[in-house]
Amino acid sequence: MANINDFKLLRIKSVNCYKEAERVLGISIINQVEQARFGFYFFMLDILYGVNDIEEARGFITDTNFNHIILGNKDDDGGIDAVYIDDDEKVVNLFNFKYREKFNIDSKQKLNDVTTSLKYITALAEGDIGHFSGKPREYAEEIKKLYNSNEVWKTRIYFVSNDMSTVDVSDPHIKNIANSFDVEVSAISLKEISEMVSIRPEPISATLVLPNNALMSYSESDLSSSISYIARLKSSEIVRITCNDKNLRHNHNLENYKELSDVKLDFGVLFDNVRGFVQKSKYNENIRETLKDNPSKFFMYNNGITIVAQGIETESINGNTKQKIIIDNFQVLNGGQTVRTIHNFNSQHEDHITDYLPSSEVLVRIFMTGKSNTGEINKIAEFTNSQNSISPADLKSSDERQIQIEKYLKEKNINYVRKSGDLGKGDGNYERSITMIKFGQLLYAKQGFPEKSTSSKKSIFTKNYNIVFGDKNFDIDESEMLVTDFYSIKHAYDNSSYESLDIKHYYIIYLNQIFPEVSIEHKMDILESHVRGYKVDKDTSDVRKMSQTRFKEELLDKF
Repeated sequence: MANINDFKLLRIKSVNCYKEAERVLGISIINQVEQARFGFYFFMLDILYGVNDIEEARGFITDTNFNHIILGNKDDDGGIDAVYIDDDEKVVNLFNFKYREKFNIDSKQKLNDVTTSLKYITALAEGDIGHFSGKPREYAEEIKKLYNSNEVWKTRIYFVSNDMSTVDVSDPHIKNIANSFDVEVSAISLKEISEMVSIRPEPISATLVLPNNALMSYSESDLSSSISYIARLKSSEIVRITCNDKNLRHNHNLENYKELSDVKLDFGVLFDNVRGFVQKSKYNENIRETLKDNPSKFFMYNNGITIVAQGIETESINGNTKQKIIIDNFQVLNGGQTVRTIHNFNSQHEDHITDYLPSSEVLVRIFMTGKSNTGEINKIAEFTNSQNSISPADLKSSDERQIQIEKYLKEKNINYVRKSGDLGKGDGNYERSITMIKFGQLLYAKQGFPEKSTSSKKSIFTKNYNIVFGDKNFDIDESEMLVTDFYSIKHAYDNSSYESLDIKHYYIIYLNQIFPEVSIEHKMDILESHVRGYKVDKDTSDVRKMSQTRFKEELLDKF
């Protein structure tokens, strides 16, 4: 259960997110409650969908009060504070945020907060969006086009607050809204948020006893003292060793599994899991269905779980027929969604722990890493994550090169945001901030590909990763200057009459390498002239123009 300290921690993280926005957007809000409220918007978009670029997140926020203060307009938001369109999953995500100023142990999300969002949802469903303006209107028009296309799109609405508990999504009124408008309703309160952003936990250990035929040992060589294991564990044992009861985690002789019917997952075991929080996943539903309908098939249908432990102690018992295993200070690096869903399934009914979970088994790999082998842990985290969709950038967020860049830039007073949840980590004293994705795009542009930097997020962190971030093309000593140049370019555009676009910034970064003697302002003038005069098909946007290799080649000819 969440408590006042979780409330305070969230407030600190929200304020830190606001301070990032203050630096990046050049805004200034005196009211501390408003600072935390707006920071809350940025923070939740970050941890729910990995939107850790402040400018990108600003574009998603439709809240009337936010845009009145930041942009100076009063466009009616229709009860929706942010819109995020997930092109990969084909989901329109709508957000209703409520930030409470004071802690109240009895606070709960209100049904009225749900009904306030009906104005926007109804307009989308009926196609009547003429009364909206500004960003709410722009998003409504875009969503309307998606609905009218041949693609199948889902709509999900989140009710997010720092209340102690959520609104009851099974309430008939909410169910009626969901059914009438074909939307999925998700409610997130302080309890769920505190689970997503838990601080590094105390070391977690557990004890297992397995028959010899359910365990296989592995070592890299005959001389290696580091032995790891591949085990076949019952799902009920997964519940036990990852639960929040220390005594039960070590009670390997548990005779009555009913004792596990009301335990909760200790989220500390997922602290190092690169996936973080996946609010809604088709795989989670598949896991639940298999546990109930085909528990004996679960072992074959599931990719399994990967655990890393600082220490593993084994002892042969019962006439060498079984092994007693103590795993010390362990983390679940892969299979976090499997662990979560097993626990959720267990909590749905008290009989699940006895009637279903002991009948299903999971493949578990247990690697001993020692106390300080973070590089190896990061590689295991990256290479074993493949079951649920995860962005290439997230997989690389724990790469040793990214950690080195973060440390280097920190010394230069620059906050390097490697992964979701990091946006609110700063202490507010950084001069500048850059996301890992944006940094990769800047590098790619500098190395000769400004036209591809906007559309190549995936390739930068997959097939081109070792080229972009490799020693041949990247010198970490140039990191500070790259970030400084980017901010200088952005400042020049923001103070000009030209439209400021990311791809334009990438082009200037590229041109700086070829024509260092030419001023930024003169480069901007030539670039803008080329954009206006570039001959393409009708109705082609500036971004699409600039994404063509021919555009870059003709631009160089002009220089």
